[in-house]
Amino acid sequence: MTDAPLLNDLVVREFVRSLLRLTQPPTQDIILLHGRYEPGAPTELKVEERQVRVADCPSVLSVLEAEVGHAGGLLVIVTPRSDDELGNTLRSRAVKHRTLRIHRWEIVLQRFGARERDPRLRELDWVAEGLLSMGRRDGLKVPGTMLDYDTALRCLVQHRLGLTSDAPDVTDLLTWTLERANVIRLDELGADERAGLEDWLVRTAGPAANPLFALIRNGNGPDALPFALVAEMLWNPDLSQADPKAGDPAAAQSRAMAFGRAQGRAEAHLGCSADRGELLALAKAARGVVTLWIARAADTDPAAAATGQLLDFVLRRADQLLALFGAGALAGHSSVLPSGLRARIDALAALLPETPRERGSRSAKGYERALDAVEQALRAVEDHELAVLRAEEVNPARMAVRLVRWIAAPDLPPATVADGIKAHVRTLGFLDRALAVLWLGDPSASPATAEAYARVHDWARVLRDRIDEAFAGRLAAWAHAAAPSEGLLLAENTMERVVLPLARGTDPAPLVLVLDGMSSAAASRLAEQIRQAGWVEAAREASGREAALAAIPSVTTVSRASLLCASLTTGGQDIEQAGFTAFWRRHRIDAVLFHKGDLAGGTAHRLSARVNDAISRAEGDERQVVAVVLNTIDDSLDRGPARAEWAVDEVSYLPELLTAARLRGRPVVLVSDHGHVLERERGLPSGEDATSARWRSANIPAKDGEIELSGPRVLLGGGTVVVPWRETIRYTPRKAGYHGGAALAEMTIPVLVFLPLADASLPRGWHLLSPERAVPAWWEHSTPVQTAAPAASQAEIRQRKKAPSHEDALFAVAEIAPVPTLGGKAVDTETYREQRRYVRKPPKDDLVASVVDALVDAGGTLSVEAVAEITATQPVRVPGLLATLRTLLNVESYPILTVIDAGRTVTLDAELLKTQFGLRERT
Repeated sequence: MTDAPLLNDLVVREFVRSLLRLTQPPTQDIILLHGRYEPGAPTELKVEERQVRVADCPSVLSVLEAEVGHAGGLLVIVTPRSDDELGNTLRSRAVKHRTLRIHRWEIVLQRFGARERDPRLRELDWVAEGLLSMGRRDGLKVPGTMLDYDTALRCLVQHRLGLTSDAPDVTDLLTWTLERANVIRLDELGADERAGLEDWLVRTAGPAANPLFALIRNGNGPDALPFALVAEMLWNPDLSQADPKAGDPAAAQSRAMAFGRAQGRAEAHLGCSADRGELLALAKAARGVVTLWIARAADTDPAAAATGQLLDFVLRRADQLLALFGAGALAGHSSVLPSGLRARIDALAALLPETPRERGSRSAKGYERALDAVEQALRAVEDHELAVLRAEEVNPARMAVRLVRWIAAPDLPPATVADGIKAHVRTLGFLDRALAVLWLGDPSASPATAEAYARVHDWARVLRDRIDEAFAGRLAAWAHAAAPSEGLLLAENTMERVVLPLARGTDPAPLVLVLDGMSSAAASRLAEQIRQAGWVEAAREASGREAALAAIPSVTTVSRASLLCASLTTGGQDIEQAGFTAFWRRHRIDAVLFHKGDLAGGTAHRLSARVNDAISRAEGDERQVVAVVLNTIDDSLDRGPARAEWAVDEVSYLPELLTAARLRGRPVVLVSDHGHVLERERGLPSGEDATSARWRSANIPAKDGEIELSGPRVLLGGGTVVVPWRETIRYTPRKAGYHGGAALAEMTIPVLVFLPLADASLPRGWHLLSPERAVPAWWEHSTPVQTAAPAASQAEIRQRKKAPSHEDALFAVAEIAPVPTLGGKAVDTETYREQRRYVRKPPKDDLVASVVDALVDAGGTLSVEAVAEITATQPVRVPGLLATLRTLLNVESYPILTVIDAGRTVTLDAELLKTQFGLRERT
């Protein structure tokens, strides 16, 4: 009796089905099966449309009772009794007149359509039991006649553990362990089956699966992925071994002991001694999983949020384990853990200079070394894989470094009003953006890091205030004298000097987007995103962006009305509509202006039919200039909270308007009516009797931080007002931000022009503006692009090689030969000359050398617009030029020169160029 097999309902069902499917099905209605029926298994079954009752009969008496009680249908009696004990009378009523024995493998082979099994399966009854428990499924047929070992185990793993892959790897196992239910399924298996499945998975996935199963056996299966991320540091030989350069035996011993303790705690969590190679292989797979999740979480896909939540859970648990093992000091070495990012940010903050450098000081070299250390620390922060997801932590660190760069070489106070306005849109607006980000700070920063940020902010703020004070003085003198403005763009002449030439010189007509309250700081971020969407920036000056001066005081009723009416005036929307229409009618151009109430569309339409129809009239006889006023930024100053940066999708209707303009090929003019300053929480109402936040009457003389403005451009206060130039002064209760004062952030009106295509038409004398021209060098810490005609610049270099003239020979000691550049060396090689044979009309060597050298100077990356500027090539011809340059430089198809970002950016691998052109030793 002890060898009687335990049968369950699945086995009985399959056995009965096999009998009923015989060519000559049995006529008897009783089946005697040798074995024991599993307790709790169902006794009423339905097989092949027949009702089957199963009776578990451990004794002869129970067998007889089951026979007597049989009323119809098919009766299956499961009993451990022998044929002799049951007797001839009972057996005569049973199928085949004897007790039948079930051979599990026969049923399994039948189910898989096989005739024989792999010899390795002969002793593995648990495999047969598990495969029988799967029930009947489609797609289980084997291609040949043998059920092989791997097929059987793969099906069993899929059924028992829920691993769907045909060949599970370590990555599959790591993600599988995150569901506790999966781990429980493994724990519930019998000892033999569990050991067998683990052995097969280790052979399939590799030895890295061993520590994973060790964690499961120790009750820590869901920690497999977080544990692997921690193990990457604890068993990293570069970290765990003492630094041979340290030269301090005591420190080396202390380091080794600390690692030993941490590894011991980790092994206790693992449940066994660790194999370094297996753990590092598991860690490598874990890093791959996390890297993939980070990329998905950064995407705009709807599933990104769920991926981000799972990622946060895993990384938080990894940080907990790191602390549990007493290895928190290693966090800075991790490029995936949140604690690693925080440690790198804290390290950067600790390196920020204590005091600004004094010009001409002896410590200048030390200061430069400190700046180099800060730059390296920033690269470490930006190299952390979580940097793309944690802008609220990374952005303040990046802005702090940018401020340090600017402090090292700050802008000088403006000599004229025009200089101040130009400097603000090109440099100081970026500075204001960095100051705003740093003022709002990092909510998770440590006290020491927050203090370092505040120190840098306050240094830059002092220097920035000096510029505002100087500008205010220049503005007061200029406004009072009513000086001519030939070199200064004003709110009231922006339409005539910028938009009108576009309307006359381009086809289709432009779309003017007036973002009420947009400062240069806000414009800088919006411009970045508009460029990333594929727009190309243009300007009247090749040297950079330009801006206009707001009317005085810099409030909407004054400056927006003057902008849209193209003349100094005040008023609301009715005045703006009338003045806008009158200006364009004088120039015989159709134009239409929309305000906020005109924009909303109906069902399934974001924009109203009127707006869409107007934008569609872009060309031909019906072409018209379209202007739209967007109030999102100005409205937010009243309602808050304060924003340091604005994204395109945060400005209502801006994405839809840009899309509509692109579809019609319209250039876009992005302009404001005035800027704004943010609430700094240090400002208090001045106590003056004022109705506006940043201007008041001149009844009381100007005080510290204020200035009196008067003249024909002052349209309120009877022609004389007192306005603050210091950002912390306000006259009304607290809001998120304010405007009306004389700070550059309020008086500067950014005027940015974007084209949907690089080959779009432009007015005569206008220029495409490369990204390198649009941002200050200290913002990206790159070398500014130099405008050059390559052939001419190379000719100048050659002139230097000529012998000195007779006049100079008397004093010339020796001719100083110019240092050859990498580009010059490359085009002077036999390899390059051989590459030229594959190009029908190759460009001049000087041009190729100039592109290579410019890329090297810029750190290996330039925009396509910058390449067009450097080579004096029309934008429409640049793609062809780049294709030719790739043919010339990409020897044996190695990616030396590449074009990325959908054709917007050119990159150069200088090291690969040196290798392929044989310049490694010569450079």
